[in-house]
Amino acid sequence: MTGLRFAAPEYDRLARTLLAHDEETCAVVFTRSGGSEGAWIAADWVLAPADAYSHRDGISAELWPAYLVEIANRARKEKLGCESACKIDPISRGIGVQF
Repeated sequence: MTGLRFAAPEYDRLARTLLAHDEETCAVVFTRSGGSEGAWIAADWVLAPADAYSHRDGISAELWPAYLVEIANRARKEKLGCESACKIDPISRGIGVQF
């Protein structure tokens, strides 16, 4: 289990957004420190746009490195962490966090 924390409405919105897609879908979560070691608060998240995927199908997805550089630059500019990418597995209909 990670120390990543969401406000309940925001987690629900993220989950609904990811579950709305039949293909494997990625979202990037931007974080702020939660005030204690290993604790992170989700400050914002973005769904990867269609052109950010170098590969995407019903069971796997890969993001272009250039998109990840854009994400890292945003995090650096806004002094945020970029702790996780959330992916949906449409077969199990579950949400997982990948580090």
